Amino acid sequence: CALNPGKTFFALAGFSNSLIECPLGFHTASRTLSNIVGNLCTDSKSAAKYWYFTRLMSRNSSHVVLEAALRTHPNVVLISEELAAKRCTLAQLVELVCDAVSLRASRGMNYGVLVLGEGLVNAIPEVSALLDELNTGAGRDQSLQEIEESLSPWSHALFASLPARMREGLLRARGSRGSLQLSHIPFEHMLERLVASRLQQRKSLGTFSGSFTAICFFFGYEARNAFPSPFDCQLAATMASTAALLAYSGASACALTVKNLTAPVEAWEPMAAPLLALCDASGSIPEGLVSVDSRPLALLQGRRDQWCLRDEYCNPGPIQYSGQVAASSPPLCVRAVQERRRDLVAQIASLLSKIQDNASLCNSDAVLQTVQIQLDSSLRCLQALSAEIAGNTSASSSTDESLLKDL
Repeated sequence: CALNPGKTFFALAGFSNSLIECPLGFHTASRTLSNIVGNLCTDSKSAAKYWYFTRLMSRNSSHVVLEAALRTHPNVVLISEELAAKRCTLAQLVELVCDAVSLRASRGMNYGVLVLGEGLVNAIPEVSALLDELNTGAGRDQSLQEIEESLSPWSHALFASLPARMREGLLRARGSRGSLQLSHIPFEHMLERLVASRLQQRKSLGTFSGSFTAICFFFGYEARNAFPSPFDCQLAATMASTAALLAYSGASACALTVKNLTAPVEAWEPMAAPLLALCDASGSIPEGLVSVDSRPLALLQGRRDQWCLRDEYCNPGPIQYSGQVAASSPPLCVRAVQERRRDLVAQIASLLSKIQDNASLCNSDAVLQTVQIQLDSSLRCLQALSAEIAGNTSASSSTDESLLKDL
């Protein structure tokens, strides 16, 4: 049988491997949540008196948050992977949000939209430590007192300071295997409470003169039940036909993927790779996280200050199924990655052209030989990587052309 590890947008393993450009279902989920966030942006601007703290279901990765942010331009976007790389503490996170609220208030804008992912709780060191202790030490039948006594002093102090609703979520949000379910942890309520308290302190010190009223939201299940977008319908049909072809040819343990998604559907390239190519050393498929060096995150970072200072909200509206605005184009994150790749190829071509021009003017054989050796080494490296990728895909997708035509 042929498998697709990204069959829903919550199984974002495809983003962890270069063989898979976009998991099936991600486009529908991100567009559905972008519509909701866009509506909140419009309402925030209209009411001009509320901050909307919005948490999106995304597990530990922030791909959905990043895609929704690039489509809607909220005032504050908290990317878990970015904060984790900076080792951002809870106090620093609160100050970051307070600075944004204060900056907008100084311009007479006591409203805004903040977007975060449910995995943010694991990106904050002290909160992550508390979750680890609760995962390992808290049993289903333990009382609240027994759980608190099992915590370390630091985790106990943090747990005691949490809002009652979040403490309840930490204790009851257990999956079938006993692990914490991030969707049941209302971190946005905790952040709102801490921000409100810190802004009150700033007001008493005379460093904040605005007003702050926040409303918290959590969205995710709305996207799980959304009708698939035209892009996902086309992607699913391509994967289904490829799966039938592979099953007919006797292939198994395959991960389906479609390359070149930024091109028209006719130019898509269905492929298959061994399932083990997506696994880590433990044999499981890791959840793909947002790379701190990725092009989509760089786009967000370049516009973050601008979105905070001004209202540049964008409401993409609901998914369209007909006409010129039908949602058949790939996600913005996928397009950004492909554009970055094309830019790199163009830069390499430009460098080669400059090397050739300068080599014709060089009179030193030693210099030219050094350049030749370095270029030859780079070429061999590219050929080896290309051969490895081609081997992974051809090993599972090699099929007779006549069979392709028949199907």
